[in-house]
Amino acid sequence: MEDCAGTPCFHLAGTVDLEQMRTLEAEQYKILKGKNVTSFQLDQWIDAQGRTVRYDRRTDLKGVAMRTHGTFKDFGPVEKIAPPA
Repeated sequence: MEDCAGTPCFHLAGTVDLEQMRTLEAEQYKILKGKNVTSFQLDQWIDAQGRTVRYDRRTDLKGVAMRTHGTFKDFGPVEKIAPPA
């Protein structure tokens, strides 16, 4: 467990093969595939409720190193939404 701004989190790290995200994130897959990305490094911190609290993604785009990262907090109450009829 690691501390993420006062929240205990599990830290996961690894390499994501682009083909693994083809069906889950189709739009991101198309964008990255179009830039000849085949994989990227991802670190993700997950809280006890299974929510992503922080992420850090590193990608090489045609020889240029790119990093995106984000932090999520103040999730608020769970909203219950009825499925469409």
